[in-house]
Amino acid sequence: MNNKDMSDYPSPPKWLIMIVRFMVKPDYVEEIEGDLEEVYYDFRNTKGKRRSDYLFFLETFRILKLNLIKPIMSNSKTTLVTQLLYNVKFSYRGFMRHKTSFFINIIGLSTAIAAALVIFLWVNDEKGVDAFHTKDGVVYQVLEHEVNPEGLETSFGTAFILSDALREGFPEINKVVTVGNDEMSRNAVLSIDDKKTLAKGIFASKEFFETFSFQLASGTAKEVLTIENSIVLSETVAISLFGSIDNAIGQSIKGNRALYNASYVVTGVFENIPTNSTIQFEYAANHRMALKYEDWLGDWYAGGGITYLTLNEGTDITAFNQKLRKFITNQPGRADDLLEAYPFKDLYLKGEFTNGLPSGGRESYVHIMTLAGIFILFLASINFMNLATAQAAKRLKEVGMKKVFGVKRKTLITQFLTESFLITGMSILVALGLVSLLLPQINLVIEKELSLVSDQSILQFGLFALLSISFLSGLYPSIYLSKFKSNDMIRGKLKRGVNDIWIRKGLVILQFSVSTLFVTSFLVLNNQIDFIREVDLGYNRDNLIHFTFIGDSKRKPFLDELNKLPNVTNITSLYGGSIASLRGAGGGFSWGNPVENEEVDFRRPQVAHDFFETLDINMVEGRTFSKTFQNEENKLIINQAAADLIGIENIVGKTIMDGDIEKQVIGIVENFKIQSLYEPMQPAIIRFIGEGKGNHLMVRISNENQPETIKSIEALYNKFGPEYPFNPRFVNDEYDKVYNAESKISMLSGYFTIVAILIACLGLFGLATYNTERRIKEVGIRKVLGSSTFGLVRLLSADFIILVSVALIIALPISYLAANNWLNGFAIHYEPGIALFGMVVLATLVLSIFTVGLKTLNTANANPVDSLRTE
Repeated sequence: MNNKDMSDYPSPPKWLIMIVRFMVKPDYVEEIEGDLEEVYYDFRNTKGKRRSDYLFFLETFRILKLNLIKPIMSNSKTTLVTQLLYNVKFSYRGFMRHKTSFFINIIGLSTAIAAALVIFLWVNDEKGVDAFHTKDGVVYQVLEHEVNPEGLETSFGTAFILSDALREGFPEINKVVTVGNDEMSRNAVLSIDDKKTLAKGIFASKEFFETFSFQLASGTAKEVLTIENSIVLSETVAISLFGSIDNAIGQSIKGNRALYNASYVVTGVFENIPTNSTIQFEYAANHRMALKYEDWLGDWYAGGGITYLTLNEGTDITAFNQKLRKFITNQPGRADDLLEAYPFKDLYLKGEFTNGLPSGGRESYVHIMTLAGIFILFLASINFMNLATAQAAKRLKEVGMKKVFGVKRKTLITQFLTESFLITGMSILVALGLVSLLLPQINLVIEKELSLVSDQSILQFGLFALLSISFLSGLYPSIYLSKFKSNDMIRGKLKRGVNDIWIRKGLVILQFSVSTLFVTSFLVLNNQIDFIREVDLGYNRDNLIHFTFIGDSKRKPFLDELNKLPNVTNITSLYGGSIASLRGAGGGFSWGNPVENEEVDFRRPQVAHDFFETLDINMVEGRTFSKTFQNEENKLIINQAAADLIGIENIVGKTIMDGDIEKQVIGIVENFKIQSLYEPMQPAIIRFIGEGKGNHLMVRISNENQPETIKSIEALYNKFGPEYPFNPRFVNDEYDKVYNAESKISMLSGYFTIVAILIACLGLFGLATYNTERRIKEVGIRKVLGSSTFGLVRLLSADFIILVSVALIIALPISYLAANNWLNGFAIHYEPGIALFGMVVLATLVLSIFTVGLKTLNTANANPVDSLRTE
């Protein structure tokens, strides 16, 4: 390696280096560590971080030879180790004698631990989103709270020029950064000579890499964005264009229209952005280029930016926010905008605001899943306790003889805890195997990159699971079995208290109560997702595709040709995105009293001809935008909610003010959903943008030969040669993506519901096995005396069915209240009825009867001679 400062090289994973230091003999540590760092640098120079880490992991263990590893233990065996080995050996014999309970415990615990481990990985990933930015203290995002008659409405965007004003006005600020918002995050074609690549990027001010903890593979955080036309590339983009990271630095590349057809100098390369970052980009260009080419960004009226900042050490955030609150109210168009610095890492989980205050977000799902994981582990632990205490009769003589020979109670407890630790440890190993097999499929479902290898907290989870489950499951049974007198145990007669019986019954009730909550929650969540997919939104989203077409001069000819294609039934264009997630809301409309009415916010879609026809939105009164009429840019169409809010009778044909321009209302349409179902229906005023305008196209195609139709559209698209590749999306898929979080939680909860039911049924089966074995002679006598098989099954099953029924009585009201509380978060939702809860009751009882009946029927059909032979 050259004499370059080692701090400039990418660092290998610290946890692997720590393993090397722990395992290798001290004389060889420095040499091996140096060799490994060189290997890692070579990997990183040609590969991404994730791939490099994986190859480095393999290389680390390949290089460790047996002669280099230091001895872990001395040859001397202590009394403690001898005793431990004895307990392990004795526990193994016990497992082989009681195979049924052993395998029930292994299956139940391993399944529960696997489910809890997946939940742990998911929760850890969610909590880790944006939490790794610690380079320069806490990063704050500046929020804007707009004052309106309904209260404060919070937005995450700011003026593009806000950061410069903050830097001058607040000495408390350490660093302040402007980043382009969604509108200013561009998909750009970057090229050098004949090489081109498409990349999504951002505009950012010079302190961006100093503020955020995105790692640079080349370049320094303080300098990479100081030049006006500087650009920083991701590892993937740099390698794609230049072959390696080092070759990229100092090179000049050309941007397409999205980057103003300008030339940029590559001043740095950053490691590929981790998936747990909400800021995703493949290049970062200096924000001065955006200000240079787009004059509107320099206006206080405009948005376009997101502002982040860090504070000097010792600054009180509450006092700072008081000073910041009205900082821009004297700027043009900002009289009603209040500012607040809010911790950036909290926005992912707590990103919903009501009247300017945090009111929830994805954090509720994190809490739900955390509770689910805890309950699943608790259910499995209950099984363990129940089966261990229920099996007490089989171990009475064993424990009694040990007591006679002087074995102390403390030693007995240690032996039982050893059994508990062994079962839990084996279950953890089985669970790790299950998760490693299932994780790739789970990642596909939840669209994450969860990994057992990369998550360093897996060891903490394993240790927590081992200790908590072992003690929770093993301590009570060990104390329970070791408390009886030796003479009573040898005779096989125990004086079981009423408390012992009720504890076991109470645990069964608790198991099925929790399982019922799981089942009900899953059904309600799944039904609401189905309701969302089927609800009438006021427009028809079937067979509707959406794609972008950049290039104003080519768009109208393209639309004319597109109209001629077979199986294309309607076409329209608009600004702001797909109808499934259409952007654009604000005030500026006035009628009657302008001062009051300008403060009312409307949805403000900007659409072209045939918008309502393409989306099948019904007219209530008047007409749509038409090519047969002139001057349609000065016409408006409103929805029914807007007509009701404005309150002017017979409004069609009358005028309202759009800013300083008087426009005529030519029609009223039925309400149609533009925003999330979490929000109530909003008033909308639809404006006309002119023929051939609008870079988002909505095309309705027939139901026949859709793949061929899309191929024909793509061929025509490529013929007109726009800058971006053809990327069509069905609106149904885009709509489903809006509720992606709910869909993922629904799928996960379905898996964990099955796990909870399995664990509860295993516990019930284990107790039924114990109960029938305990009453085997009673069953034999009753059968000899003429009892029927059905009568015996009913006798043996009755107690369990009563316990399950009590669990249902407890769980159903709680389920109903919890379901309604969650559903009330949606403006439109389905109503869970008696049928749903009746289905839960029926399914739970049938499953319980089947589980218990398997064992009791087998016992009832057994030959009574076999059960009475020992008498």
